[in-house]
Amino acid sequence: MRNGISEDDKDLHQESIHFLQIPDFNESLLNEAVEKRVQRMQSAIENGRLVRDRKNISLKTPLASVTIVDQDEGACKDFEEIASYITDELNCLELITS
Repeated sequence: MRNGISEDDKDLHQESIHFLQIPDFNESLLNEAVEKRVQRMQSAIENGRLVRDRKNISLKTPLASVTIVDQDEGACKDFEEIASYITDELNCLELITS
């Protein structure tokens, strides 16, 4: 790790990366909409894996489609925007939202 850091940068050039301080984050860069979308995605993936487990369907076995039902239209839009992540994680060909 330290081979990629210039010796001129006195703040980052340390004997070990374990001595580097964790930088502060900028709260203004946080996007609550993205955080909510990722939280919904994680929930959908966990539920999909749980259903597959209960039905004894291995993740190695691809599914033709997965249907996600939600009353919130915003949630359905979020699922459609991140459909590629969900289909990859659940090993399915198509994601249907309603």
